[in-house]
Amino acid sequence: MPGPGLAPEVLVGQICHIYDLVGAGEAQERGVVGETLNRLPRRQSAEMIAYVTGGKALPKEISDQIVDRTDGVPLFIEELTKTVVESGIVAEAGDHYAMARPIAPLAIPTSLQASLLARLDRLATTREVAQIGAFFQDNYVAGADWRRIDGEWLGSATELALALQSYTNNTSLVLALEVGEPGKGDVLLFAADAQVGNWESWQTWTCETNGVKMTGPDLLKRTIFYKVGHHGSHNATLKGHGVEEMDGLKAAIIPVDEAEAKKKRWGSMPLPDLIAALEKKAPGMVLRTDQEPVTRASNVVIDDKYFEVIL
Repeated sequence: MPGPGLAPEVLVGQICHIYDLVGAGEAQERGVVGETLNRLPRRQSAEMIAYVTGGKALPKEISDQIVDRTDGVPLFIEELTKTVVESGIVAEAGDHYAMARPIAPLAIPTSLQASLLARLDRLATTREVAQIGAFFQDNYVAGADWRRIDGEWLGSATELALALQSYTNNTSLVLALEVGEPGKGDVLLFAADAQVGNWESWQTWTCETNGVKMTGPDLLKRTIFYKVGHHGSHNATLKGHGVEEMDGLKAAIIPVDEAEAKKKRWGSMPLPDLIAALEKKAPGMVLRTDQEPVTRASNVVIDDKYFEVIL
């Protein structure tokens, strides 16, 4: 963190497995460099605690326990400090925190997972969401290895974070409407707000109707129309198990309001790289609901209420 009056010199960001159209080589050309953050020494751990508390010192006994139990892990330090502050063990006393009551032997969690769960315990609805999310993660989302943050110390946090993530958008209802002979007809794909967990799970999905077996990759291959998922965001359409499998794509529509997305700081909606990838599959037929196409194809009708595409 920069000191008073000093501007930050390094921009640090977290990268997860999302829509990855830019290869490692191009990422390096753009100046993106990966660095591994090691455990913090005791002094920096104490400084991070002070940052989380807004500069208000915790009682030394509490601060020492946080430093000892977190073992220099930044995420654990942050979460455990927040847990302690929210638990009622300490109370604000002017420019510092003072003991509000005696510390029970197990009052301060000993693991990151316990710390997160302790915070969730004080938010009953959130805990229920996490538990339901864990159920969906275990039963509906195939494989999480590619989404795991490297490092043993994040194991328990990853499980909980993925459970919450799964319950938000990875449980969206997706419609693949087949038009024509079963197993051979064209497919209209409406992906709702599906994110990467959905797309990966489709790779092992199968269905048999009247002796005709269909698979997820087969439906993607026969997709001629794609209602782009989650407003064309960075983590709602896969590359290898998504766009690249849509060999028959003829048109795609992105329901989006870019100006509103920027106003709410939602990032790049729609993602330029995603638009470019779709354009390669369906040249001139990637439409946005917030823009009039530069060159409107003859099979596209647009008014202020709807888009009509004849395929």
